[in-house]
Amino acid sequence: MSVPTRVQTGAVPLELLENIPSTLKHLQFRRIYGKYHHLFEVIQRNDNLETLNLYEIGDLESVHLEKLIDLPIAQSLRVLRIRHLPHHPETDHGALVAKILPHLPALQTFTMEISSLEDEPFFTTFARCKQIKNLKLGYCERVTPEGLSKLAQHGELRSIEFMPCARFQLDTLRTIIAGNPHLALLLLPKETLSEKHQKELSY
Repeated sequence: MSVPTRVQTGAVPLELLENIPSTLKHLQFRRIYGKYHHLFEVIQRNDNLETLNLYEIGDLESVHLEKLIDLPIAQSLRVLRIRHLPHHPETDHGALVAKILPHLPALQTFTMEISSLEDEPFFTTFARCKQIKNLKLGYCERVTPEGLSKLAQHGELRSIEFMPCARFQLDTLRTIIAGNPHLALLLLPKETLSEKHQKELSY
């Protein structure tokens, strides 16, 4: 049986999950609805995992990612990407992530897109995670300019990419840039910038 490192389908066979090896460095799950306990078991047994991508997971809370902090993977994970989560008014994915990020000392790149993300406790927690150098954030309609401005308190970011629906203002961007003197790359969605803003940021 050929076992991929990327698993995609809502009806993923349990046999496939059980046969995913424990020697992976990169693992991606996409469009998975159910079998969340088994998903975590796959993650758990890969002690040297460096990249974990979770896309279109039906119920992220049921995966219980907070258990990662007590596993060897917490020391090796360098890239964590979470995208395309179902919208639930009562859910704050940022609160879940805030429990995890401070306990991943090797994490360098974090992505959070299309999710139910509140300003707090996410941004206050993220600002303390100096190990993270690269952030991609967007399609989070509950995030405010005030929350985004707290990225200035991080101070160690090298790259930031804002996707659409990140409601930033020009003053917010200036604050973030000023607070991160090592920032080398800032990517912004052109469709969310006025012509005035584009001219002011053209330098």
